[in-house]
Amino acid sequence: MKADDVKRLKELEIENSRLKRIVADQTLEVAALNEIAKGRMKVKSGPVPLGSCRRAASRRSFARRRPELVGRSGARSLGAAHG
Repeated sequence: MKADDVKRLKELEIENSRLKRIVADQTLEVAALNEIAKGRMKVKSGPVPLGSCRRAASRRSFARRRPELVGRSGARSLGAAHG
């Protein structure tokens, strides 16, 4: 094999693994949607915006550090239990 052939083979292997991952994600999504359609799964909420889990986690950690600034959302009781 020539160097160009090896390089091209490596590129194709990388793309193949990327495409396999995409197919796996789509297959999982289709299976979940089929379960929802059959009524076996309950949907709690709509799609989660990108990054919202990260924002929620940072709000929780802020509430643990400074509960007096958060208000009465339950974070105050966290501060009272630990403070």
